Amino acid sequence: MAPTFSSSPPPKRLKKSGNCSLSAPSAVNKDQPCECETSLKLLTFNTARCQPSKAAPLSWTQSDSFEALEKAILKEDPKPDVVALQEAPLFALGRNTAFQDYKLIGSRSSHAPFVALFVHRRWKAEQVNSDFIEQYDFEGLPAVMAVIDISESHEGKKESEENRRLLWVASVHLEPFAGGAPIRNRQLRALAEQARAAHVPLIIAGDTNMRVSEDDNAEIDLGLQDIWKLSGSNIMTKYTWNTRDELQKGGSFNQFYGSNTREYVARYDRLYAVNPAAASSYDGHQGLHTLSVKSFRLFADKPIGESKRHFLSDHFGIVAEVRIKWLI
Repeated sequence: MAPTFSSSPPPKRLKKSGNCSLSAPSAVNKDQPCECETSLKLLTFNTARCQPSKAAPLSWTQSDSFEALEKAILKEDPKPDVVALQEAPLFALGRNTAFQDYKLIGSRSSHAPFVALFVHRRWKAEQVNSDFIEQYDFEGLPAVMAVIDISESHEGKKESEENRRLLWVASVHLEPFAGGAPIRNRQLRALAEQARAAHVPLIIAGDTNMRVSEDDNAEIDLGLQDIWKLSGSNIMTKYTWNTRDELQKGGSFNQFYGSNTREYVARYDRLYAVNPAAASSYDGHQGLHTLSVKSFRLFADKPIGESKRHFLSDHFGIVAEVRIKWLI
């Protein structure tokens, strides 16, 4: 069961479309369910523990990397509603500079600590019951999940439980390496099944470590929506790992591991959506009518300063803004 919330001022980013009735489900015409629209901006990034790149100046420290991360987040306009971090150093989780407008939902260990999730204080959010995560013994399900109340009261009145619109967001760092595909499948399945059991839509954000061969399993077998593909599958935003040497072409070279850097591209970092209800159905539960992508781009994918080799991480992050139309 999804957590309940106390009364709070409604968020300002919810937009109503058409005649959006906020009465109880018995008053809703189920043949023509009304829609409400929400926009949400998400940022996910594997920080590589903020360890300095091997191509960084000798004076560059872990603190410098974290400050560079802070500045990059502060440059975002508008600020992300959700920030999902992987390989986040412990000292970063306790600081309040760049994240003073955010609530730390929680942090959790993974094969490369730590997974962390922040939600902007404009939203009412709290951590999903951690008992669900603890019951999975296979490597502990490395995820932090928030439930966000994005309901808006009609004429300032408290929303009824039946019309409450909740969204789950998970920051994840799934099992690594090519051989980890079966465990990644179980990890994604656990998240999707829990969201569907609770009748709550879910957005999964983070370093999934997935390979191309796993796409069909995620999309067809598990029914996940790939937000990069929904955005149009732009090749320029495809790879969140790109260590190819493009210097001869006038580009850059993310030489994070120095002379040991292996040159290849991959789409390890992803955003997925889980819809608990079919778009054409309405059964009294909240459900996603449609999820569309307003924008999708890479984050921290440019060299730092004048260097063409010094990057903030071995990964690039993702910034995406999605529009969600709700059945209510």
